[in-house]
Amino acid sequence: MLLFILGLILFFSIHMLPFYPEYRAQLIEKLDNDTIYGEGMNKIIFSVISLLG
Repeated sequence: MLLFILGLILFFSIHMLPFYPEYRAQLIEKLDNDTIYGEGMNKIIFSVISLLG
């Protein structure tokens, strides 16, 4: 049951990210500064976390 609840928290938290465009832009900028991928890497990370949730 604990794993189910943690999965729900992860699922909903990652799907709430598009409702906060300022925070999303900060994450993309941080990824862009840290790697050469930028927004593409953000989409990959978003997809993987969504699937895990």
